[in-house]
Amino acid sequence: MRILSALCALVLTAVSMPQNVRAGTIYAIDGINDEIVTLDMVTADELRRFPTPEPSSGGPDGLAVTAGGMYFVNGNGSNIVISLDPATGSVTGSFPAPGMFGGSDGLAAMGDILFALEPASDTISRIRLSTGEMLGSCTTGMLAGGGLAAEDGRLFATLGLASIVELNPDTCLVVGGPFPVPGGDLALGLAFDGEQLYVGSFIRPGIHTLDPDTGAALEFLSLAYAPTGLAATAEVAAPLCSFDVDFRPGSATNILNLSSRGRIPVALYGSPFVDAGDVDRDSLALSGVAAEHVAFEDVDGDGVLDLILHFRTQALVSSLEAEHGDLQDGMLLDVALVGSRMDGSSCRGTDAVRIRNGETRRERDSRSRNNRRGSR
Repeated sequence: MRILSALCALVLTAVSMPQNVRAGTIYAIDGINDEIVTLDMVTADELRRFPTPEPSSGGPDGLAVTAGGMYFVNGNGSNIVISLDPATGSVTGSFPAPGMFGGSDGLAAMGDILFALEPASDTISRIRLSTGEMLGSCTTGMLAGGGLAAEDGRLFATLGLASIVELNPDTCLVVGGPFPVPGGDLALGLAFDGEQLYVGSFIRPGIHTLDPDTGAALEFLSLAYAPTGLAATAEVAAPLCSFDVDFRPGSATNILNLSSRGRIPVALYGSPFVDAGDVDRDSLALSGVAAEHVAFEDVDGDGVLDLILHFRTQALVSSLEAEHGDLQDGMLLDVALVGSRMDGSSCRGTDAVRIRNGETRRERDSRSRNNRRGSR
């Protein structure tokens, strides 16, 4: 049964939505999987992923977004700044990163200006994107490295991965901070959308939201990976096409039993808007878990073919635990089915599930038999 009531939607929004975060989009580098992830900062939903144009460094990497595109640099790789389409990940150009030692690990963009941070020389260079002209450079004198962010005439950098300062964009003189990374964590990425700072944390994987004037911690978004680079924009990413998803079709409860060792069926309903035959079945994943079996079937009897997918319960449980921590009996969680059409356009659909931390029927029957044997 599809749990789509207004009450459930309200509960899910209250649980997942960072309360102090403005509407906008965060782009994070998942250094474990070498992918750039687009996140909706209102709902904390993952919108799409695409591969980094070269493998990430495993440490700090540079990422920046402007109205004209996205820019990436591997902090310990080719030292080439690569421009990308932020919606598809397709490469649109490249140029050498500035610097003396060839190791930029921070990028930030403000209008037509790209800032590049080279930690080995503690240098921040300024480049005009439209012409490639070098506009100058400056040093902080404080061993900056690991993260750079700029917007609305303000520039921020991380120092020694442990604190954040605001710099004069032309002189690199400190004009604000330093602010410690919350929890004594390490920052491998930094972003600023004009109102709030976003800090990618390493020890506790996720993104901290900070007040840029005081450094006060506002919110924390937990992730399954530690971002090695961040970029932010106040613009909301283009919406994806929607999947109509039904967890355990025909069930009135949508129970996810943590003790189950079987498989869970999920329906992706075909409709006039989404042709099930046009879905790339290999791209489908439920909360990051690939389906073990996919088949066409008219699940709801409306004469339109649907997709019925089966997922290993324990694989889904492990993925949800990595995302949400300990799963408690009775918890209501939103699970997302993401994938793409054959034309490459991304799609997403969700359904709510209820956690049941209890024995399966087989386990109860086995325990009952063992108890009867023990009483003879």
